[in-house]
Amino acid sequence: MPDTGKAWPALLTRVTVSERTVCAVAAAFALAASALYGPESLPRVGVCFFNRMTGLPCPGCGLTRSFCAISHGRLGDAWAYNPFGLLLYALAMLLVLRPFLVWRWPGYCRWEDRLRASRAFRFAPLCLATAMLAFGVWRILCFAF
Repeated sequence: MPDTGKAWPALLTRVTVSERTVCAVAAAFALAASALYGPESLPRVGVCFFNRMTGLPCPGCGLTRSFCAISHGRLGDAWAYNPFGLLLYALAMLLVLRPFLVWRWPGYCRWEDRLRASRAFRFAPLCLATAMLAFGVWRILCFAF
């Protein structure tokens, strides 16, 4: 994607086709793995450093189980595990389906460029991180008391 001179974070403007491919393959792997396992069948391995050190859930705790629940059609369970799983699952699906969308819908690239140029898109990662952090604090307060 050529640099248009707009105020973009450097990471987003320098995404190459190979990086998009790596992201799409990683998303496809995560989606396929979540389809193979149900939330209850996942091994009880503590991978969260924050949870291991404090015993409290972090903002991302439950995302893996949420992905697995979504893949098995259990949206209510997915929401209970971590509500951000629904949004991140949709984004993973979009990453995987992007090559098909570009091939099948000729106007998709123009739509994507307009979306990326919007002010809302520039602040979306910050808003997502802030919302996840607020959710994590809320969950800790509910969990601790």
